[in-house]
Formats: sequence, structure tokens, C-alpha cells
Amino acid sequence: MRAEATATSNRECAPCASGTFSTVTHASDCPAWTECVAEEFVASPGSTTSDQECSALTVCTQDEYQSVAPTPTSDRECTALTICAPGEMESTPPTPTSGRECIALPPFEAHVSTGETHTCMVNENHDVSCWGQPNANNDYGQTSVPESLGTVVQLSAGYNHMYALSEDGRVSCWGMNTYDQSDVPTELDNVVQVSAGGDHSCAINNAGEVTCWGDNGYLQSTPP
Repeated sequence: MRAEATATSNRECAPCASGTFSTVTHASDCPAWTECVAEEFVASPGSTTSDQECSALTVCTQDEYQSVAPTPTSDRECTALTICAPGEMESTPPTPTSGRECIALPPFEAHVSTGETHTCMVNENHDVSCWGQPNANNDYGQTSVPESLGTVVQLSAGYNHMYALSEDGRVSCWGMNTYDQSDVPTELDNVVQVSAGGDHSCAINNAGEVTCWGDNGYLQSTPP
């Protein structure tokens, strides 16, 4: 900046003060640097001859978490959330500043699951068999095992319906469907566990997301 000459004094020149700048030699005024606002950081620092430049902070998406916090002079860094692989399930859910952790699913074991009037079993070869009374009119079909279940790793019996989970995360259902409890949601995939209630069911996928369907008279199909 400069102080103009007078009849009795010479012109005086001095650099712009800290936090101000001028792009013109011998400017009579030095404006203040641009001030970065909330959700911005200093992308390029100012000098006596250039303004400070600000950039918007990166916003992490719903599939990312903040891996490096921003500072006044550096951007936020985001990292993609880990997706648990087949054969794994979420052990620690993600937070805005930490990723998801996964662990291996327990090893498969043969098991049985019982409903009101039926029982189903999956043996060590992943073969499913069911027995009992389908119902008085034989129209629920909960003992009629569907074909093409895949390699079944879990069974869960409801009141009069049945679920099978295959190793590829696919859910199959058969039996009573009064409350749509046997209509598996089409968007459901990558399931690691399924559990059947009386006339409703819930499943959790490898991202820790819970989906429920069927009777909702007591909000039992509405996850919190």
C-alpha cells in the first residue's frame, strides 16, 4: 500500500498488512483476504499480492465414513464402508467417523426348526426335509419343501410358514401367507440371518440392515 505524496513530503510505500493483499503495485488500499465460512477450508493461502481461496469441504456419502477430519487448511477425507463378504456378518456397525467391521459367520451345523404344526430339518448335506400336518385343509403347504432352495445354511419356522436361507444370501419361503409373511421382499439380498415370528419375519443383511415383513399389528414388522 502507499501513502500519497504531499507538497512537503514524499510518497511512502509499504507492503500490505497481514491478512490483506493487493494485486496492484503501489495500491492505496489493501482489501482483507476472503474469510472461509463454516464447511469450507483454505485451499490456497493468501499473501500480500493474492487473495485467500476457500473450497467447500467434501461431504461423505451414506456409503462412506470420515477417515480424516478436516482442518482449517485441509479437506475432509472419506473412505468407502467395508461390505461384508459372503460368509461374513457385521460385528461392529459403522459411525460417521469409523468403518464397518466384519467377522466370519459361525460354521454351518445341521439343525431343526419347529412351527405350530410342522417341523423342518436341514442335514449336514444341506438337504431340507419337513414333516407334520400342513393344516386341516392341507392348503398351507408348510411341509412341502420347494425345489431350487440352493445350499441351505439356516431354517426358521413361523406359525404356519417356513424360511430357508441359502449360502448366497438368498431367502426362500413357503406356507401360510395370510399376512404376506411368505412374500419375501424383492429387494432383499445378501442376508446373513433370518428369523420367523408367528405371522411375520425379519432378516438382517451383511451390512447390518434389518428388513421385516408380514403382520404388523403390534409394529413387529417396523424396525426402529
